[in-house]
Amino acid sequence: MLNLEQTKELYDFLRGESEVNIKSNKGVEFEINKSKFYTKKSHLPRMTDEQAFLVIYLLQEAYNFEDFIPDHYEICSQCGELYDSELEGGTTGDEMYCGDCYTEEENED
Repeated sequence: MLNLEQTKELYDFLRGESEVNIKSNKGVEFEINKSKFYTKKSHLPRMTDEQAFLVIYLLQEAYNFEDFIPDHYEICSQCGELYDSELEGGTTGDEMYCGDCYTEEENED
């Protein structure tokens, strides 16, 4: 099962935010979960925050990968950070907030 940090690493990779080492004009090396990978730079994903989380959400819910990526990992509606909803945060209507933003939301009411 992925922990929250590993899920954030996947999220960052999907958004094109992973650190890469350029090996040549076309080749790059990147590391995920302490494993090194090599590919063409043009093959690396560059999804928006929403697209990247949709992939994670589909793995969690549509493909029943809750044992792989727990379904209590959510994205904050305000700051866009991933968080563990079993440990922090809350909801207001359809919006989900991490611990920091949920506290701010409560203080504004």
